Amino acid sequence: MGPRGSPVIRHTLQVATGTLVGVIVAAGGWVLGLDRAQQQRSVPVLMYHNITEEAGDDVWAVEAEEFERHLIWLRKQGYRSIRPSDLVQAARRCRWLPRRPVIITFDDGLENVLRLAEPLLKKYGFTATAYVITGLVAGAGENRRLYRNDPVMTWAEIAAMDRRGVIRVGSHSHTHSRFPNIVATEAAKSRRLLREHTGAEIRDFCYPYGAHPPALVEAVRVAGFRTAMICEDRVAVFSRKMDLLRIPRISVYGGRHRFVVERVPPLPEEGDAIVFSGRNDGLPVPILPVLVIQDRRFPLADPIERLGPEPQRWRWPRAMVDEAGATTMRLELWDRHQVLRLYP
Repeated sequence: MGPRGSPVIRHTLQVATGTLVGVIVAAGGWVLGLDRAQQQRSVPVLMYHNITEEAGDDVWAVEAEEFERHLIWLRKQGYRSIRPSDLVQAARRCRWLPRRPVIITFDDGLENVLRLAEPLLKKYGFTATAYVITGLVAGAGENRRLYRNDPVMTWAEIAAMDRRGVIRVGSHSHTHSRFPNIVATEAAKSRRLLREHTGAEIRDFCYPYGAHPPALVEAVRVAGFRTAMICEDRVAVFSRKMDLLRIPRISVYGGRHRFVVERVPPLPEEGDAIVFSGRNDGLPVPILPVLVIQDRRFPLADPIERLGPEPQRWRWPRAMVDEAGATTMRLELWDRHQVLRLYP
């Protein structure tokens, strides 16, 4: 009998083969588990418009200082930015999403996004996508055009920004028409102009005013776009079958705000409830009050549709607080999806 036929060698080969099979099965199980973990993953897509020094009463203008606070808070919570194209790759199993992904978007292609937002994004390690209205883009600074009284980026600025890679470019149609049939006829043209001026493949689209009837969605697909953003105010949920041409976003409301919050004694009809009062001496915005006791967070049952200068009262049951076993507490104000903390 040759060496290969000896009982010792046969046993060694069997053990080695069994070990290898075990490693493969274990690795396959790990990959399968990781693949399953990608399913139903929340992907908040933040919809900004204008980043400015003074927001005033413009609900779509976020002050640069406030935008920086958003980025700091996102990083503290462990969010990592991805691009819309990463959803395409994840759906094809070509990449994994981070544990807490976030997509940051800017509509309209305003110059303030380039000047104020890009340095902050780079500082805190985030990326974003700016959706440009191609019909408003001028060839040079002296011919710069306005959109809602704000300057729009030029083609040279857009191309340079896209090359730097912190903010990549997508299409927000050619004329930002309110009529979906017009937007449908413009989809291919806007993509062609962006490709010609940036030298990049442009695959991301954003519907003007969020309107996305089936005929327009089909026109966007035929034009070569792989992702498209709508304005439905909810958190996107990734799955292999998600509709990448109808991705919802979270509206980030701007304007000037000054939140005033204090704990107040309960009224007779409120019993022994824990009560806080709050108001916003600025532009009314939707908020979600969250009572924080040590490390436990207790959101109010329903978001507040608008918090303005008129004080509102928010109540939590005393029994819930006693169960938490703490005497110190504070109130935080969040967006309704609990992604961005607005106060303190």
